Amino acid sequence: MADNFSRNTLVGTLWMLTQKLGAQISTLVVFIILARLLDARDFGLMAMANVVVLFLSVFASQGLTAAIIQRQDLTPQHIDSAFWLNLMVGAGMLLLACASAPLISQWYGEPQVRLLIWALSVNVILESLISVQNSILQRNMAFKSLTIRKLIAEILSGILGIAMALAGFGVWSLVAKVVGSLVLQGFIFWWVTDWRPGWRFSKRHAGDIVGYGINVLAVNVVNFSSRQLDDLFVGLLLGANALGQYSIAKRLILTAVDVIRGGIGSVAWTMFAKIQQDRVRLGQGLQQINQWLCIAAWPLFLCLSLFPHFYVPLLFGEQWQSSIDIVRFLALAGLVEAVRCSHESLILAVGKSGLRLRLALLLTGSNFLAFFALYTGGIDQVVMGYAVIALVLFPCWAWTTVRLTDLSLGSYLGSFSQATVATILAFGVAGFWLGIYSPEPVIAGSAWQSLYQISAVLVIYGAVIALLNRKRLKAKLFKA
Repeated sequence: MADNFSRNTLVGTLWMLTQKLGAQISTLVVFIILARLLDARDFGLMAMANVVVLFLSVFASQGLTAAIIQRQDLTPQHIDSAFWLNLMVGAGMLLLACASAPLISQWYGEPQVRLLIWALSVNVILESLISVQNSILQRNMAFKSLTIRKLIAEILSGILGIAMALAGFGVWSLVAKVVGSLVLQGFIFWWVTDWRPGWRFSKRHAGDIVGYGINVLAVNVVNFSSRQLDDLFVGLLLGANALGQYSIAKRLILTAVDVIRGGIGSVAWTMFAKIQQDRVRLGQGLQQINQWLCIAAWPLFLCLSLFPHFYVPLLFGEQWQSSIDIVRFLALAGLVEAVRCSHESLILAVGKSGLRLRLALLLTGSNFLAFFALYTGGIDQVVMGYAVIALVLFPCWAWTTVRLTDLSLGSYLGSFSQATVATILAFGVAGFWLGIYSPEPVIAGSAWQSLYQISAVLVIYGAVIALLNRKRLKAKLFKA
């Protein structure tokens, strides 16, 4: 049984990672092109409008689609009721976005924000139209099908965004990429899936899933506040240019976080939900998934934190130099957020959405306090505060999650051991050998030096991980 859990989780994770990696690569390519074609103000204007639409999109789903994945005794009436309730609330949020756009635009002092909100608000209703299909596929662990469909939408919308950028559409290239992706997903999901909503709405069945979904909604609102509302305050207090510099750094780190969380986290949630009554298997799953998360996340985010002086100008251009220190500290906060997703998935899977909400409130409240205490010193100090808070509060998540399983504290801490050993060796031995911590370059040219150092660190890290898992790898090869 444990082998089936491992195999199914690994296969699902690989497909979700494929989808997330492909989608993020597509998004990043468009993002890089636009960063070289547009200035910080354009990105700031987009962030000002998008934060409003994203906030309303959170309410459009209401957490009901999460209940579809988690609920064990799911009936067609539950699914139909969730769909129509999602659609009704989504329509209401769409109208609210359109009505409030002029006021929000005046609040920012940027007239163009009104038009951007109107265009982006289409996504609110599109999310409502496809969220149930997405949840059904996840519940059925149809990760391969989900991956292929989302990748098609991301690639095609990326091509649209690039074409509009080259044609000189400016900030509207970003809008086209975001809206185009959901439009294409809507067509693809409704075309290739068999499920269609019935013309029925049951208050009783809706009530069955609203109880769970409302807590998930509250968690999603809190998570949104933690991730996105700082855009609102940066825009209001520091202006579009500062928000543009911040948004570049934030987008880069969130891309890395979403690859990890979207791949392993989505699969973990589904698998935990299927074994939610078995505390022993939950502990085994947490230990295993946490180990995979650490192995994948630690080298990625530490390289992002150590080498932004190399890749930020290389990818986005010299005009984004002000984002380097922002990236450095956001990467440390992103590392903790990526690793935390296995804990969040388990808490939600066992139905403890209220507990998840309290933890999210603690984190979000701390981040807001840090923002208003530090913003006068600049955005660099604010993101440094985010990193410290993420590291300090992580033990709360760990202790709370372990208590929901039969896993011992020693076994839980053991899930960090491989990543810890490999990180110390890779960044320690390779670091001093190649001069990462030395002012004198090992080879001429800082860009080539950084590339050489990053490559060597990753190779050594991978070799150590392979060595630590040599028995398992040998067994797999022998079996093959």
